[in-house]
Amino acid sequence: MKRMIDYQALADFRYEIRRFLNFSERAAHARGIEPQQHQALLAIKGCPKGSLTTIGTLAERLQVRHHTAGELTDRLEKKGWIHRSRCRDDARKVSLHLTRGGEKPLKNTVGLARRRIAHGRAATAGGASLRAGRQRTAPQSVQERTHRQKQAEFRRKNLSASPVSGAQQKRTLEAAPPATYRIGWISSLAALLGILAGIIAYLLYDLIALFTNLAYYHQWSFHFRSPENTALGGWILITPVIGGLLVGVMAKYGSPKIKGHGIPEAMEAVLTSRSRIEARVAILKPLSAAIAIGTGGPFGAEGPIIQTGGAFGSLIGQLVSTTAAERKVLLAAGAGAGMAATFNTPIAGVILAIELLLFEFRARSFIPLVISCTLATSVRSVLLGQKSMFGMGNVDFAVLHGLPFYVLLGLVCGLAAIGFTKLLYWVEDRFDLLPIDDLWHPAIGALALG
Repeated sequence: MKRMIDYQALADFRYEIRRFLNFSERAAHARGIEPQQHQALLAIKGCPKGSLTTIGTLAERLQVRHHTAGELTDRLEKKGWIHRSRCRDDARKVSLHLTRGGEKPLKNTVGLARRRIAHGRAATAGGASLRAGRQRTAPQSVQERTHRQKQAEFRRKNLSASPVSGAQQKRTLEAAPPATYRIGWISSLAALLGILAGIIAYLLYDLIALFTNLAYYHQWSFHFRSPENTALGGWILITPVIGGLLVGVMAKYGSPKIKGHGIPEAMEAVLTSRSRIEARVAILKPLSAAIAIGTGGPFGAEGPIIQTGGAFGSLIGQLVSTTAAERKVLLAAGAGAGMAATFNTPIAGVILAIELLLFEFRARSFIPLVISCTLATSVRSVLLGQKSMFGMGNVDFAVLHGLPFYVLLGLVCGLAAIGFTKLLYWVEDRFDLLPIDDLWHPAIGALALG
């Protein structure tokens, strides 16, 4: 019996947490605040007195990567909600503090949430007493119990955050349409998204070629060619630095989201922002990627096109008023279609979107995803042709004879991937400790590259 009581207490505690998070998210959106920004403000405000609130502390409290917390801090500072200050004991550490502008939205949302939780507890207690009284009366039919369960679920999700009267709640509940997943409508939007992703992939190719010709040949041309035959001489060392400066300016004054790798930012939008991505990311991300790659940066188009396609899918979902589940499918369909169109790999685009963005394998998400990736590859074939970017002759893989070597190759590649990932994040953390503005980080990396 004691164990059952503990389970019930744990379930009730989780229910209260979800209620607070759902209301906090709605209240943040109502005041023009991103839910993750509201969580960051709450995490900074809730740090114990006397403790140092750094970007690392914020990342730990929000359970996100260090560079994600840094980008979130940049957005909050740009809005004037927080300010940074160097620690007296260690100048390498930066402390985060709330401003008056950051205190105001936090107090409003938290105060309302506290009142709604108290109101919800009273309503829950009253509902429990009412249910106990009804259980002593005549039993209900299956249809009545199902109808009451649907009413309670709708009231808990949509009406607990607004202090309205019982009559108003009843009228709203009776007029509320059933929440269903519109697979036909989402599949149609995914088809449109696939065509759009194919065109975006074509434009990204042209932008990379254009910036390569401008940087190394001083020509306005969309013809794709390597910078190895340039006549710049020693000035070739400075070309990536110029591209890094341009990307740094775009990240600081445009959107900090373009500083990431692309795929983690798309995953973050699914997990923390209900699949909402800002419109400017869809423009700045491919443009910054084309500048970085065209000026000699050692990058690829996979991450940028995935984030760009996902951004367009999210925007379409926001324009036509979709649910969070439908918007997530559109975001994944745009990301997978972008990859399929860029690399002529429709199957890989579907698998990547399922594994990294959808976290499910169901018909309602698989069908729109296949439609978008197929149409994106078809548009790519029309605009760019079926030829591969890198030609490769016939190769005899000798599967049976070479199987032991393939096993060894897999182990080596796995260890190399682990080492490269850890080294990459270690370098990013060292850049965050530099006592200079983030605007200069791409240029410093490009100087070392040159």
